[in-house]
Amino acid sequence: MRNPMFKDQTGSGETMASGGSEAPKIVWSERVGRFETEDREAYLEYELRDGGRVMDILHTYVPRSKRGVGLASHLCVAAFAHAQSHSLSVIPTCSYVSDTFLPRNPSWNSILHQDLKSHI
Repeated sequence: MRNPMFKDQTGSGETMASGGSEAPKIVWSERVGRFETEDREAYLEYELRDGGRVMDILHTYVPRSKRGVGLASHLCVAAFAHAQSHSLSVIPTCSYVSDTFLPRNPSWNSILHQDLKSHI
């Protein structure tokens, strides 16, 4: 079951977040383990662990020219919403996710991998 935030674009496992006119479109590139902006310049990398039940968010990257407009947060929301809709727990290995995104968005703590919940 797909999250209503995403709509199927290609039938090939890639989906796109659809939001308001101000929200960037985020593409889920399943085959490479990324959520990306349409131009693929900003991205969030993840790996599935524990038989595909845990999403380990490894790295978030936004080029210098696009920083300060909330792209990293949009990428995180897309990844966390995807994890939630697919009943995955999340390991926030990426320092942006653990140090910035989660403190600003504590409602996502509920889907953190069980071993991490006591540390956040």
